[in-house]
Amino acid sequence: MAGLILTIRKYDSQLKVQLTGQGEGSITPIAQNLFVINGVEAQLTFNINEAGEVESMTLNQNGTDNICKRLAE
Repeated sequence: MAGLILTIRKYDSQLKVQLTGQGEGSITPIAQNLFVINGVEAQLTFNINEAGEVESMTLNQNGTDNICKRLAE
């Protein structure tokens, strides 16, 4: 996934995900920090640090975990 950006946006109460060059999709929570990407066999885990802030996200797809570092807003 080097060079790709996975963007998470919030629209009202719905979170959306978009990978560079692809369309936007919805994600649905299945646990406190675990989401599924609707229509795709993939999961997103938001990795929380000791201060309670999201520091990265893990994309699990096809049995492979990809760590996505959080970029400055």
